[in-house]
Amino acid sequence: MPVSAYFFVFTWGWDRHPTLPPGSTTVEISLVADGAGTILRLRHSGFPSEADRRQHADGWKIYLGNLSQRWSGQLEPPASLTRGGSRQ
Repeated sequence: MPVSAYFFVFTWGWDRHPTLPPGSTTVEISLVADGAGTILRLRHSGFPSEADRRQHADGWKIYLGNLSQRWSGQLEPPASLTRGGSRQ
């Protein structure tokens, strides 16, 4: 389902993480209509090191790939989400 344009900004971090505490990085997501589809752009900034940036870039590739496959019907959602289960 296409959207006109949406922009989300939130902070990110991990409890008890020595270099990335909660609120230490910023995630910006934009959704822009493109014909019959939608373009998602993601920017995650504020990392204290190149290693932290690379680790999160790799993670975003995995999760955005999963989102794309689920949206297109190529990947089924986890059983915990389809049978009334809860995520732990």
